Amino acid sequence: MSRHWVLWLAGLLLAAMALRLPGPIGHAAAHVALGFTPGLGLALLLLPRGARTSQITLGAALGPMLSTSGAWALLVLGRSWPETATILLGVGLLLLALGLAAARRRPEDEEQGPGMDGVGWAILALAVVLVSLPPALNAFNRIRSDSWIHAGIAAELLEHGVPPIDPRFAGMPINYIWFYDLYLGLIAATDGKRDLFGSMVLMNVTDMAILMAITWLITVRCWRSATAARGGLLLLSFGLNAGAYMLWPLQAFRALGGQERGHAVWARVLSEVHFDDTYVFQLLAAPFSAMVVHWDKWTVGSAIGYAYLFIGVILLSISRSTGPDAWRWRGVTALATASMMLFHSIVGLSVVPVTIGALVLRWLLSPTRTRDASETRHLGFDLLAIMVGAAATLPYLLSITAGWSADRSGVAHQFIRLHWVMPWTLLTACGIAGAFAIPGLRRAWIQADATLRLIAAWLVGMVGYAVVVHLPEGNELKFVWQVFFALAVLGGPSAWEWVTRRREGMRRVRFIVVTTLVFIVPTVIAIRGLILDHPEGYQPDLIEVMKPPPGSAELHAWIQSATPRDALFLDAGGRDHLMVLGRRRLLVGTLHAPQRAAFPADEMELRRRVQTGLFGPLDSPASALRDLRDIVHRIRTVHAVEAAYLVFRDADREPTRWSRVHALARGSSVAYRDRRFVVLRVPVE
Repeated sequence: MSRHWVLWLAGLLLAAMALRLPGPIGHAAAHVALGFTPGLGLALLLLPRGARTSQITLGAALGPMLSTSGAWALLVLGRSWPETATILLGVGLLLLALGLAAARRRPEDEEQGPGMDGVGWAILALAVVLVSLPPALNAFNRIRSDSWIHAGIAAELLEHGVPPIDPRFAGMPINYIWFYDLYLGLIAATDGKRDLFGSMVLMNVTDMAILMAITWLITVRCWRSATAARGGLLLLSFGLNAGAYMLWPLQAFRALGGQERGHAVWARVLSEVHFDDTYVFQLLAAPFSAMVVHWDKWTVGSAIGYAYLFIGVILLSISRSTGPDAWRWRGVTALATASMMLFHSIVGLSVVPVTIGALVLRWLLSPTRTRDASETRHLGFDLLAIMVGAAATLPYLLSITAGWSADRSGVAHQFIRLHWVMPWTLLTACGIAGAFAIPGLRRAWIQADATLRLIAAWLVGMVGYAVVVHLPEGNELKFVWQVFFALAVLGGPSAWEWVTRRREGMRRVRFIVVTTLVFIVPTVIAIRGLILDHPEGYQPDLIEVMKPPPGSAELHAWIQSATPRDALFLDAGGRDHLMVLGRRRLLVGTLHAPQRAAFPADEMELRRRVQTGLFGPLDSPASALRDLRDIVHRIRTVHAVEAAYLVFRDADREPTRWSRVHALARGSSVAYRDRRFVVLRVPVE
């Protein structure tokens, strides 16, 4: 039996395991079957003559996007989640069979650089271990930060299909990326019990491995050298904010602009130092700069790590779009662009214009542009591939950004702004990587290497974009890593030369000390902070999730099994537990300001007033009940609401308040009650 049929049978086995096996093995099988099999099939179809490393890497990168796009189409057509998962497992097997058939007799004439060697695999394995340790050793690390809201949106999709509404703010179209959550829901749908947070961990671990492989491919493409690629991987893993914590004494300058002096300044600064949670990230960044940490991107449930992969994919595919398979690589460019836009639009909306500008700048700097018409044609076709990929996602992009207009959200924002914090952050966070990249930039300027010039031009554009563009809630900080990625690729040769340079005596001792202090210590501190992180200091609202009170599990099980899917829940204090644990929509499940997700400011104020009237210290909740009914009637004009439930907890103030609300709400009934919880069902007709 040929190895092609063996691969197809392996895919068939994975699909069967995904549908039949419970627990971690079935969960991992579902992730591979849906997140890799269809991508590998498409990569083989697009690049039948490609190197195996390129095919496997691109297949792993494209797989989640293909499965998620298919899930969106099938759900829109009315298929159930289990049907959707089963169909897509079959489609993945079909794509794999077609791809294996296309690549069965590939000629050996494709230009190939050195494949990943033992050192490269060792660095990849180390990076994967480092992102695996925090979620493996700390349960809070699996649910912290953005992980929680992504689980809530995934639960909303599983209960109600596409397009989702914001589960924290029932009735409002979501103003947030949700394709990532659709993929999480698809994995869960293979047996209906897959842990959403476990899927995030699997995605992060896989994405880190793909990131290392993509970085190897693009660095080899630039330098035609395995040693340069080794340096690029090392720099990418340990170079962001390298040594920046040593600038900590600059905290003394805080005394110049404040009322505190002398010991008072240092006492306050020292009190802000944390080592046993993720606040330690602030120590790793230079004083007065914004906080950016490489490992944070792949240890939190978020689509950003997946979107970052496609920066390297796009640069690699553009660099290959002048050979005999140019149109095939342009197909990869279009798919990668669409993937970024779908999974993390902030990354996509920065990378697309910067890449377009880099292509134009490279063309302008080319000494042959006036006598080589083919270069102009290549420029036009590469630009077309990027624009086609971006245009395909335009309806989705418009749907998640419509609520951000100032007249709807009540939040005005200045998107173009010059401020000293971003240049300072770029300098201190990327300074070491930038120093290693200087020889690469010099070579890109002197030599006519198209790939090097593309990366250098892209770097210039990304720095300019990061300095000028300002996003709500400081989201422009995501651009720092994008600048850093280009520096790691350009600085690969110098980094490896520095690591392997022969040293003896005291020079060797100094090298070990400097390497440890500048590169190793920040990584150890960051990973340690992630492993020891706890909700008390970072997300106190999740303490009840980590340490649930007696009866909590029974309450959430009752909500899922005994309340309508279209029920609306109200909880005290802006809690958002029920959107994940109970899979139900909330009247208002956030304490954040409107700019967090373009919540309408006026409507948010009204809903919080209702929440306070029903659960807070006010004398009478009668007006809050009237407002609640008005809100439900308005929601019903767009979305179904079968019933409204109020959750009263003994842990909250005035634990007997439910009885007063019950007396005022005509027709209300006690739907659930135990020693710690009372749930009232309030008629909304």
